[in-house]
Amino acid sequence: MKRDAALTQSDTSIDAVHTSDASVDRRPKAQAVVAFTASAGGLGPLTIALRALPGDLAAAIIVAVHTGVRSKLPAVLRARCPFPVTLAESGAPIRSGVIYVAQTGRHLIVNADRTFTVADRRRVRFARPSADWLFASLAASYGETAIAVVLSGYQRDGAQGIIRVRRNGGAVIVQEPATCYASYMPNAAIRTGCAALVLPPDLMAAAIVNRVAGFDIERLRREFENPFAA
Repeated sequence: MKRDAALTQSDTSIDAVHTSDASVDRRPKAQAVVAFTASAGGLGPLTIALRALPGDLAAAIIVAVHTGVRSKLPAVLRARCPFPVTLAESGAPIRSGVIYVAQTGRHLIVNADRTFTVADRRRVRFARPSADWLFASLAASYGETAIAVVLSGYQRDGAQGIIRVRRNGGAVIVQEPATCYASYMPNAAIRTGCAALVLPPDLMAAAIVNRVAGFDIERLRREFENPFAA
């Protein structure tokens, strides 16, 4: 698998690319989230999984990739996937059926009120954005409706965060190491014992759809909007 040149080309800044789809603001707040993390060799598996997902998936999608200072990732995903794509920004509502891309060189945190916080802090285990931090906050905020996906990459980013996801009832999917350009991140995730599924990229979408289909989204929405109802 070739290294992802499209992630680091220097003529388009990741921070300059936003979705122009006005329908995003009319979508409901997401009651389920699928969060992908990847590093070296992750673009191919990421796009294979994302473009196989149905455009009406009842979940938000978060993508946190270790890239260079400048990146074409939002534009690449917008061209290849059946979802609107935008950068995750502090205070922005997390809406169903939207791909949110973590900003380059900034951490992304998921809040309990279904919004994001973008944090400009030091690296966590050499990574920024940190999958560990993202997954831990996702687990705390979404519990059983969190799905964490670890794709090809170096280092161990994500391995600590998926422990929190699993303990809080969420699901963990890891790319089959034999299909990775760099298998360090998937292997570290597998060694935690928290991976519910270890799959090649072309089987991930079906697993995600099956998991989301088991959620009672309307009940979850009612409970979120009125948590003190009898």
